[in-house]
Amino acid sequence: MQMDLSPQHLTVLSCLDVVAFIGGALFLLQQFAGINGVLYFSSLTFQDVGITSAALASLYVGLTNFAVGAGPVTGLIIPELSSNRMRGKIMGFSFSVHWVCNFLVGLFFLEFVETFGVAPVYASFGGVSLLSAIFAYYFIVETKGRSLEQIEVSLRSEFSASDD
Repeated sequence: MQMDLSPQHLTVLSCLDVVAFIGGALFLLQQFAGINGVLYFSSLTFQDVGITSAALASLYVGLTNFAVGAGPVTGLIIPELSSNRMRGKIMGFSFSVHWVCNFLVGLFFLEFVETFGVAPVYASFGGVSLLSAIFAYYFIVETKGRSLEQIEVSLRSEFSASDD
């Protein structure tokens, strides 16, 4: 079987690569921003810093900072950026990144808190959140009211502009 190296094929491949990169990066940044570390271990962390009603604090943090905010956005933006033909593969890759990162955060969160303390761990989560905002500013294109073809043109121009 021979690979098609025509310019049209390479352009489509590049756009698919960009969407897969964006999807994987968004889920990686989302998980390393610490949402699952906060949700899984917030009762222990809040007790350590003197908050007595850890269950309420945990619920508050989970609902206000993730479920109402950035939580569902990652899973919604990736399908809007990808074609019907490749959507399943790109989402599969992106969610694989999500679950691997989720596992790593859950595995190492308490060890990092013991080694470095609560404040530096949460500061690193804040730093990753800032990186997420910067990433979104430079790599996410507007999709509202646009066709997939228009979105692909925007992705190509954004990607080629970053290559220069």
